[in-house]
Amino acid sequence: MTIPRFPAELPAPRPQGYAHQRFDPRRRRTYDAGPPKFARRYSAVGRTITMTMLLWAWQRAVFDRFYIEDCAEGSRPFYMTDHRIDGLP
Repeated sequence: MTIPRFPAELPAPRPQGYAHQRFDPRRRRTYDAGPPKFARRYSAVGRTITMTMLLWAWQRAVFDRFYIEDCAEGSRPFYMTDHRIDGLP
């Protein structure tokens, strides 16, 4: 299984709507007495990316095909460059 890449022909996201946040990888265990204990829940930590893009109709079709077919409607991971760091001049 190859991990798909975000389509290069799509424009970079707009700076106003671009944000990312990591998931919490900890699992909290509570006891009857004493402080709670934290343990690792996941071996790899994912993150949620929120972005806003202005697309033409053909770019929307490229994005929909990527999301539906390549990413199985969001259930498969994919690679994407961080446009805030990689897109700097």
